[in-house]
Amino acid sequence: PHYVRLSNVYGSEVVDGRAKKEGFSTPEFADDGWERAFVAEGTEVPKGRLVNQYQPPVRVKRTYTGTFLQERKGRKIYDFGQNMSGILEFKAKGKKGDRIDVYPAEKLSPEGDVDQIAKGWTPIDVCITYIIGEDDVWETCRMKFTFFAGRYIAVAGVARVKEVKAHYITSDCKDTGSFSCNDKRLEQVYDLVYKAVESNLLSVHMDCPTIERYAWQEPNHLMAPSIMFMKDVKVLWDKILLDLRTDQCTKEEWYYGLDGEKIYPGEGMMPSQAPCYEHNVLSAPGLGSFFDIIPWGSTCILGVYWQYQFYGDKKIIQDNYEAGMKYLAYLKTKVTEDGFINHGLGDWGNPDKNALVRENIETVFLYADAATLAKFAAILGKTKDMEELEEYARTVRDNYNNKLLVQHPTEGFWCYRAWDHPGEIFLTQACEAMPLYWGMVPEEKREDVRKAFQYVLDKDNAFVSGEVGLPYIIQTMAENGMHDKIMDFILREHHPSYYAFVLAGETTLGESWEDNPRSHNHDMMGHIIEWYYNGIAGIKSLKPGFEEILIQPYLPKTASSFQCSFQSVNGMIRVEVEEFADKIVAELSVPETIFCQVDDRYLRQRKEKVEWVYK
Repeated sequence: PHYVRLSNVYGSEVVDGRAKKEGFSTPEFADDGWERAFVAEGTEVPKGRLVNQYQPPVRVKRTYTGTFLQERKGRKIYDFGQNMSGILEFKAKGKKGDRIDVYPAEKLSPEGDVDQIAKGWTPIDVCITYIIGEDDVWETCRMKFTFFAGRYIAVAGVARVKEVKAHYITSDCKDTGSFSCNDKRLEQVYDLVYKAVESNLLSVHMDCPTIERYAWQEPNHLMAPSIMFMKDVKVLWDKILLDLRTDQCTKEEWYYGLDGEKIYPGEGMMPSQAPCYEHNVLSAPGLGSFFDIIPWGSTCILGVYWQYQFYGDKKIIQDNYEAGMKYLAYLKTKVTEDGFINHGLGDWGNPDKNALVRENIETVFLYADAATLAKFAAILGKTKDMEELEEYARTVRDNYNNKLLVQHPTEGFWCYRAWDHPGEIFLTQACEAMPLYWGMVPEEKREDVRKAFQYVLDKDNAFVSGEVGLPYIIQTMAENGMHDKIMDFILREHHPSYYAFVLAGETTLGESWEDNPRSHNHDMMGHIIEWYYNGIAGIKSLKPGFEEILIQPYLPKTASSFQCSFQSVNGMIRVEVEEFADKIVAELSVPETIFCQVDDRYLRQRKEKVEWVYK
């Protein structure tokens, strides 16, 4: 409509009430003088094919009312109580032409003003403007074509405002999981991650609604199980994987680099963002490109894997198999003479910048991609592909073990050293966990590597990890019975810690382990939710679609009860555990469509008597 003068993808909008045309959206309105849309041309035009929308629509899920806090620098400060992606709405009255400017932010300054500075990054110069259309009449302003992000707003202008609201928006994916516990700290952590996930699911899976709004791809497999336990995202993930296939590079494809020269990425390369509206070929100092990163591109394989595991439909494998094979072929061209990949970001987000261990992590993903594609080939009956993929995975694994698996000179156990620390035996949590998780460790050395993993965890006494290594660290800890240690790490009162975000007053998960992260609404580190379901509730899928499961619950040491439910594609699974003076009672509800096994070893470590109630 003509009365929307500006609408920006990052949240700014100018709405001019003076130019509003009544009935502009009705068929009878005379719009002969309006400019028509035109087809853009050029190399940067997205190459996707227009089709009917099939992913879930973005909807308003709930509405928050702004609470007036104080006035700063002539601006009124409001708090919605929740960091979010949202649609701003308010009523305003003044003189025709009066201007109201609204500045959203995730945090307040020490003086109580909105703080639009992203730490270590840039000012967030978002402003929503409304221009009064009539004298002394209450008018409604509601954002039309974009959304704001944050928890607070500052309202500037001489006009009066009232009924300030924020409509919380997210892709309309129904909830499939729930968790409650009498240790309310665990619920608070759950809610942080849940709200961050919702804020970043808006037809794409964004990195954060405040700053970039890019569809970075790595959380679409790293965070997939956590998200898929909480929400039904099958159709949304179908669309995300289609975005990847659409943006996969062809042999002839090129684009301009930052120096103006043509760049040919290479056939099969998967961009780290999809949809990719601008080729973000920026170098990461000492590492590689932000545009070509294996844990990001590997969503075309590992994101498919999780889609299949949760929903059990092999069509997702059929749809993405060819793209995955092309991507692996591309990765093979990037392997060094030493047999490693060394152009990625390593354990991105690790607070210890000395522990990014690029070659270790990128090359594990090379193995994981090949091994997973071999499983896909077996499912699709492609025997020749399966054999070739298994052989290549063995080659990668054996080279990895020959060059990185060493005996610790003082502790005596076998462990994985970091390739980028050639003069020392340098260990990280991710270095030990990821080969264990992916089954790369020779059987005779698995117990040693477990000891090495325990050694690093004891030394660090916290999750010293980035987003790439963290899900594998948590799951490897759980697999080896370290649930109490996971609890200790979650509930630390200082970073790195999930609960530290709660103590800092955050309502969504931060981007990094610090009190004032660059983004305060970032779900990429939310992998702990997977453990809530398969660690605390102990719901472990043994066959795709949860057709067969193992229930192996753990009662957190700071709690005496929890309740957890998960609506799988084969029916509702409920696990409830409560501790009494003389026993633990575990209630389990599983539909007849699911074959279920039960293991109560972790409950018996708490109390010898465990009583099961089946419903």
